[in-house]
Amino acid sequence: MPPPDRRLLLTLIVLLVALFPAFARADVSAQPVLGLADRQTMIMGAATDGAPGETWAYRDLPLDVGLLTTDPGGLLGFGLVTHPATPAPQLVFERYTDVDGVWTAAQTPVDEQGHAYRGPRPNAASARVTAHGGGVLVGRDGDRPAGSQFVVLVRDPGDAARFAPLPAPPAGVVDPGAREALAPDQGAGQVAIAAYDAGGRTEVFLPVVGNPVEGAVAHWDGSAWSREPIDVPPASAAHFHVVALAATAAGNAYLLAETDPSLGDGLVLFAREDGAGGARWEPRALGSPLFAAASTPADGVQSLTPLDGDGQQALTASADGVWIDGTMALDGGGSSDLSVFWSKAQ
Repeated sequence: MPPPDRRLLLTLIVLLVALFPAFARADVSAQPVLGLADRQTMIMGAATDGAPGETWAYRDLPLDVGLLTTDPGGLLGFGLVTHPATPAPQLVFERYTDVDGVWTAAQTPVDEQGHAYRGPRPNAASARVTAHGGGVLVGRDGDRPAGSQFVVLVRDPGDAARFAPLPAPPAGVVDPGAREALAPDQGAGQVAIAAYDAGGRTEVFLPVVGNPVEGAVAHWDGSAWSREPIDVPPASAAHFHVVALAATAAGNAYLLAETDPSLGDGLVLFAREDGAGGARWEPRALGSPLFAAASTPADGVQSLTPLDGDGQQALTASADGVWIDGTMALDGGGSSDLSVFWSKAQ
């Protein structure tokens, strides 16, 4: 047998240390399930203007994990078990920074009264982290009464801020009597969501869903909910679905929509505009027939669709505009990914 390649072994060791830095630290003494990221840890995102390397994640703890003996900040309390026969797992948020060098248990959520809260069952595709370390996570809490199980956990930027549920929007924003909601299946279904921070508060956009035409966006401005209309095309009066939302600021927010299939539309983009009558979402042309149509056989494109938004982000906002990601089915059975940038300057 030939001797092992020492350079290959060294490369593998360097990769393992880079991928699993916590295991390379001899001074780690926290409980592994809380101190290290594992396969049950779900990455939420990075705080691009936060601490160097700041990244947030969450996970449901195993039911046999007890309270931490070391919690000097009082941020890791466990919520009460509502149903002992079928206990809900405890949700915990984890944080990584370059200074720490390892994942640490940062906090558990609190409820509307500020008490330790076990948390909802997380909706993984809804997780967002803002530039300065704010966060959002949607979920469904089966311990709450039917019809009020939808939960939006929000954390404002700042060391002392906690993940806590937002208040339910008033009837003028979301009308349950008209079958309206902020997410399908009380938070367990596919969710389009955007979050950003401004003035030390985390702000959130969610479409108002529940009907064939989703004609409004609910906006949490850090202190209250409001309803913002979408300029739905008249020809799409029978079907209009919000696929994705993205934002870096109130004045830099975007929406990707699915119009009535009979129209044959491709990528349908909207931008948020503030006017004398309040904010509304207005259509934006992409400037190319190839992207405007669902199919352009003359160009060899049989179909064009955005990413579905369920674990795949179809929209990514930047300071200068927004990226749209999707796929194309081509002549001959091939396919291609696509990325389109819409600039605010155009």
